[in-house]
Amino acid sequence: GVAVVVEGTMSTKTKRTFSKGPLKSSVPLRMLLDSVRSTIAVEMITGEVYRGYLLEVQENMNCRMNNITITYRDGRTRHLDHVFIRGSKIRFMVLPDHLMDKFKDHLKLIEDTAKAGKRQRMAV
Repeated sequence: GVAVVVEGTMSTKTKRTFSKGPLKSSVPLRMLLDSVRSTIAVEMITGEVYRGYLLEVQENMNCRMNNITITYRDGRTRHLDHVFIRGSKIRFMVLPDHLMDKFKDHLKLIEDTAKAGKRQRMAV
């Protein structure tokens, strides 16, 4: 899968859900939106991993999922029918592979920009 590192969340004045409207936001958020109706894995900042079917995403990366298998840090697992995950508690997500083709140009631009910034900092 595609790993998306989440560093914090986006602030928002509205609780609009992207799965029902147009998306004009960051690449990671657009990738997450395109993962709706797919199976994803979410690692929380506490170490638990939630794997299940993504139903809905909000601007702040809150996620509603169903048919969840939770793997705890000690290796135990548990099944839940439904779960709501708060976006600010997410460490990273593993999204479907098909997103790499769709977003390869965006991801390449981000990578190139990061490399250029690193070179510029090293030159100083």
